[in-house]
Amino acid sequence: MSSYDPTMAPPRTIRQMLVYGAFWSFFLVIGLFIAWFGLWFLWWPQWRMNNVYVETDGVILDKRIVPTEMELLRQVRVRYHVGDRELVNWSGRCAFPELPDFETIKIGSQRSVWYDPANPNDVIVERGYAVLTVLLYPMLAVGLFFAVYAGVYLASGVTAWLSAK
Repeated sequence: MSSYDPTMAPPRTIRQMLVYGAFWSFFLVIGLFIAWFGLWFLWWPQWRMNNVYVETDGVILDKRIVPTEMELLRQVRVRYHVGDRELVNWSGRCAFPELPDFETIKIGSQRSVWYDPANPNDVIVERGYAVLTVLLYPMLAVGLFFAVYAGVYLASGVTAWLSAK
């Protein structure tokens, strides 16, 4: 019994089709996971901050630097209005772990802030896309390349197997 290499020949038997399908499905799943991970965890939150969050006027009440496992997170405490309610919250994680103008922010000053309409307690004081998002595009390209490449080979293998019957 000879071994079957799914990278060298299209499948002719049901056993070869199972090996071929498992081999290329593995790469299809890996590619889709890489693309999904990049979109869901890197791009989507920043896209929401830049396109969905609602702008309002806020007053800076305090500022602090919070050490985290990865970085020093710069936050400001903001008072702002959502409809007829007045809210006071610390700014959440924005696109930039380091607020570009953190040192120049004056306590008591007014500035534009943005809040999440789905959760008004989530407020940010700076919008934009982080450098990490630029690294997302090659990640998406690699994921989509894997998915398309594996999908094409999977489809051609199924076609070859069906025509060999």
